[in-house]
Amino acid sequence: MALTINSDVERLVVVSYNLHGYNQGFVGLRDLSESFGPNVVMIQEHWLSSDNLSKLCDISSNYFLFGSSAMDERLSHGPLIGRPYGGTAMLVKKSLTPVTKTLLTAERYCVISVANWLLINVYLPSSGASNRREIYSETLHEINSVIQLYPDKSYLIGGDFNSDLCGNDFAACIVKDFMTNNDLHRLDVLYPVGSRNTYINESLNVASCIDYFLTNNKDETVGFNVIDLELNLSDHQPILAVCRYKRAVTCSNIKPVANVTYLRWDHAPLDQYYDLTRISLQPIMDEINSVLDFSVVMSTEQIELLYNAVVAALKQSADQC
Repeated sequence: MALTINSDVERLVVVSYNLHGYNQGFVGLRDLSESFGPNVVMIQEHWLSSDNLSKLCDISSNYFLFGSSAMDERLSHGPLIGRPYGGTAMLVKKSLTPVTKTLLTAERYCVISVANWLLINVYLPSSGASNRREIYSETLHEINSVIQLYPDKSYLIGGDFNSDLCGNDFAACIVKDFMTNNDLHRLDVLYPVGSRNTYINESLNVASCIDYFLTNNKDETVGFNVIDLELNLSDHQPILAVCRYKRAVTCSNIKPVANVTYLRWDHAPLDQYYDLTRISLQPIMDEINSVLDFSVVMSTEQIELLYNAVVAALKQSADQC
């Protein structure tokens, strides 16, 4: 039986906070839950293993938790050497349980549905990460696949993007393309604040804006702010978004994300894929060969264009197969 709840429009307060480790972020997270009482808290970099994720429930008895660890694979190979890292999670107020459905959790993002909103918590790799470009592209491609399953929902994507989206480095450009393709708006642009810095490292004397909220429904998003906590041991400032939502939803009609289509090469027509990639990649190879024949040194911009052309050709061929 479908579950229908009071259809009055209410406020959905969502906070995103990179803890920089559970021990550093615990005090700030508790302060957030007590002072602001957000409906949902998107957490990045809790650094907890799956066995210790329940520690996040100690923040407040008013929330339920779901999330994932980035540590499990590393710990499966033996004792941890070096500091812990990564992980995403969400705390959701128990009062929203009737209109909330957990959909997907992964190392770098997790997704829930709250009433008519799809909430996506993301943690993208920093500049020091190996294979950063590939992780960026793969993570946003997977999130895009999730979004396509719910065309009728409003969605709010929040978290640590580890890139200043006002810049023009490859990470910012990938996110901007993702925003354009999904008609997304930055809340910090819609609702400018006095200080836009969300990452502050006083010991290094560095500050920048790398935490964001993005939405496809700017009309139902009514506020944004960067929160200056009284006691914050993390190197990130929490950010806050306020949306309007309707509690009347039919939870039983929400499709599980288990239906997301992923590439299965053991089921694909590989001969067709090889032919498509040969046809689409040949012009790129010809262009590279022509440059090499004349011993011309390619600029960074030319290499970037060739790289993007290769990725686009492979993606188009994969999508068709």
